[in-house]
Amino acid sequence: MFIERRSKVEEKINYIHELIKEIYSDAISVRIFVNKQGIEVNPQYRTNVNGYSMQTINGKWIKSNI
Repeated sequence: MFIERRSKVEEKINYIHELIKEIYSDAISVRIFVNKQGIEVNPQYRTNVNGYSMQTINGKWIKSNI
């Protein structure tokens, strides 16, 4: 029973992950905080990468400014 429940929870989390990637596809990361009062979502978008390579959460590579 515990394994079945864990599997269902993991399926739901993976579904949420896919939704977040779809909604914030150009972000490099998304911080999510959930508590009794609600949810806080803070996406971070490309700033100045200065020679570093980064991927957005949908898998695209960000080109360096250098």
